[in-house]
Amino acid sequence: MERREISGCNSDGGLNTLICQEDLQDEEYPYPYSNQDRQQVSTSRMTPWRHCRLAAVSLALLAAVLLIVDISLGVHYDGCRHCPPGWILMNSLCYYFSFSDNAGIKSWQKARNFCQMYGGDLAVIDTKDKENSTVNLLIHKKDPSKSLAGFWIGLRDVHEEGTWKWLDGTTLVEGYWNDGEPNDVNNEDCAAVYPRENFFKAWNDVGCANAMKWICEKAPTMS
Repeated sequence: MERREISGCNSDGGLNTLICQEDLQDEEYPYPYSNQDRQQVSTSRMTPWRHCRLAAVSLALLAAVLLIVDISLGVHYDGCRHCPPGWILMNSLCYYFSFSDNAGIKSWQKARNFCQMYGGDLAVIDTKDKENSTVNLLIHKKDPSKSLAGFWIGLRDVHEEGTWKWLDGTTLVEGYWNDGEPNDVNNEDCAAVYPRENFFKAWNDVGCANAMKWICEKAPTMS
């Protein structure tokens, strides 16, 4: 049987169907889409995937940049906080502990005067973290050959018995009193912290005129 060729088509004659390139294209993109429409449809099928991948990569890069900036700022600001000689940086504040024998002992008011002379005040221990850090340091520095010594803090109930207030004017919310304290024996209106193993029971009320060690606090200098 004679094989006939038609431009753009193939046929082997007889009952075989004439197949043209236009027919194949029309099956994939049926009428009425034009060539331009077919290209747009093909592109639109791929675009969402590309957009998703681009968005995911962009978010990952942004998260990495933010993390680097956050770490850099933290290192910068932590590294710029300074305390004067004899003071230590703890809980983002500068603290002075009168451990030295040369510092002597003072009444509550004279201890406060000392702190104010150096731009600070008696310590305000109003969180568990501050209490834990303070007592742990006292325990670490404690001289086992000496009796248990207390340190004045910025807490008293001198204006109203039983209403303990910090020097910044705030009322005590959670105290860390030793068992049986505060008991106000002999008009004890000032508070002191002691190096006790259980920091939840490290405070006593003491007569403000008693001579004791003390703890100062102040904000660090920034540079």
